Amino acid sequence: MEEDLFSADDSFLLSMSGTGSRAFGWAMVKWAPGVELSARLVSHGEVLDFVAMSLDGKSVCAVTEEDDDYWIAVQHLR
Repeated sequence: MEEDLFSADDSFLLSMSGTGSRAFGWAMVKWAPGVELSARLVSHGEVLDFVAMSLDGKSVCAVTEEDDDYWIAVQHLR
C-alpha cells in the first residue's frame, strides 16, 4: 500500500473531516520521516478522520476513530 499511496517524492493528497474542512478540499502534502501523522492532524479532543489518496487517484486510504478503535479502509482502483 505504501508504494501505491506515495509518489516518487513521497507526496500524496489529504482530505480532513471536521468543521471548515470542506473549504480546503484536497491538499497535496509530503511525508516527512519521523513525523507522527495522527498527532499533527487533530486538535486536542477531536476525532481522527481523514482520507489519503495517491496523486494519480488509484489508491485511497481512509481512517476514522470510533470509541477506542481505529478503522482503516484501503481501496486500490486500477
